[in-house]
Amino acid sequence: MSRSLKLGVAAVVILVLVGGVLAVRRGGALVLDAPAIALDLARPDALVQTASLADLPRDLLTVPMFRDVLTEDFVTYYEQTEGRLSLGGTLRRLAYEHDLDLGDRVIHAVIDQPAEIALWKAGDGRLGHSLVVVSRTGLTRILEMAAKVALKDAQLTRVEGDLEVDGGAVPVYALAYARRRVLLFAGHGDRLVILSDAAMLTDRQGRLRGAGRSVVAGLLSGRDEPRRIYRDHFALEPGERRHTLAVSARYLSFGYQRFFPGVSALRFDFARDGWATRVLLDPAALPERALSTRALWALVPAEPGACVALPVQWPEAATLAETVGVETAATQPVVEALDGPAAVCWYPRSRLYTPLFLVPTRRPLEPAEAAVLERLFTAAVGAWERSLEGADDPRYAVARAEAADAALWQRHVTARDGVRRRGVGPQAETFFQVSLARHRHAVAFSPDDRLVGEALAVANRQYPSLADVLPDEATVLAVLVPRSLGTLAEAEAFASLPAGQEPVFRNAASTRLVPRLATLKRYPAYALVLPSDATPRADRWLAVDWRRLGRP
Repeated sequence: MSRSLKLGVAAVVILVLVGGVLAVRRGGALVLDAPAIALDLARPDALVQTASLADLPRDLLTVPMFRDVLTEDFVTYYEQTEGRLSLGGTLRRLAYEHDLDLGDRVIHAVIDQPAEIALWKAGDGRLGHSLVVVSRTGLTRILEMAAKVALKDAQLTRVEGDLEVDGGAVPVYALAYARRRVLLFAGHGDRLVILSDAAMLTDRQGRLRGAGRSVVAGLLSGRDEPRRIYRDHFALEPGERRHTLAVSARYLSFGYQRFFPGVSALRFDFARDGWATRVLLDPAALPERALSTRALWALVPAEPGACVALPVQWPEAATLAETVGVETAATQPVVEALDGPAAVCWYPRSRLYTPLFLVPTRRPLEPAEAAVLERLFTAAVGAWERSLEGADDPRYAVARAEAADAALWQRHVTARDGVRRRGVGPQAETFFQVSLARHRHAVAFSPDDRLVGEALAVANRQYPSLADVLPDEATVLAVLVPRSLGTLAEAEAFASLPAGQEPVFRNAASTRLVPRLATLKRYPAYALVLPSDATPRADRWLAVDWRRLGRP
């Protein structure tokens, strides 16, 4: 692997260091121009533990798919970000003007040593706030230099207030860089803690504040118990691992984990035998038959790009009915009829924003229960239509269709990004035919009526199911089909090209993106499988097997 590629991938990893908040200096003190960032520093959304950040890029590229799909251009982009370049320039200016080797020492301390990186979601949804813990000898000299520079430099200052670590006071330093971004760092013994945003630990006057002080003090402590706060949060057991990446389901679920609290986190480990995947489940929050997925996949149409089984707590989800005017009590019988986890699937013949949702039922729904589904659909689905302006209900009417063992409800919703099209030329109308169906074996929903139609065909044994290519004996948590995913990604990329510059971007996408997606499409399909004897425990990670499938 080339040096620039290795450094570029490293840049992706250490971008956690280049967040920041606006700040000014008043009377020699740090004053933030942004409000405090409300984070629970004891509960990160993700954690990276590594024996060496410098080795992490190389080990990531041992995954064949990453090695074949990632390009040097991709990682070079992240290496050249404004924040990273400004941080490096600031450290080197300090070193030059104050005759220090601080810049190279700090960079070496973070990149080439064991590190623990805790990450939190930022306002834009990405993991934009971070706290880095580095363990190494020789930090005393770095901190002595920082203390001297902070007395006479405009970019490096000592924060008002100290941390109490093992009975002693430990200073915290603020480093301003890159359009007045500010990070914090503090050290004690062989430990160095770096926070990507000063507002994670200070108020607008630049003073230490909040419960996060005790968390940072514990990370700097000489005692093992407070140092373990992040490992304990993710229930990480001791072991010989080069790298561990753990991500909470709270972050991955985009705020919907309330409805499937039984899934706690996902984890990826790199050890001597390569990368391994694990999942952390909470048995107390798992509904009955949450890991019984065979019946679910037997109802899912074949050839998806990706499918995930979600162990939904249906009674909790039913409380949402109140928000659209349907009593929770009325939904209770429907909830009791639902069986096991739900499937969420994306198909290359549809769009990324129109997945299929499907859940099996224990028994056929009674007419009164089906009526509750219709009430929910009628209340929750629909939009104001210009052609119906002035009507009592400015939405298209719900169309109903009944069969011997099924019912279908549909509503026409006009939308710029609709997957259906009526008419030709500039006057053509795009819309969704949003659909909800009940079958004696399942309930299905999608903004794309074609996927619901396929689900009904599977239930009637008129269309192949995903279960046809899955192992019978195992719990299948997810299915990934790179061939179909690549097709879906390509369609979404070209559909999102900006108007006016489309030819330029289309040419770039055709030249750069399409060949990489073609490489991705050559990979086989995989099922993420739990062993049949897996027993969930809140403090025990379960191994997930990536089982290669035949062509689905």
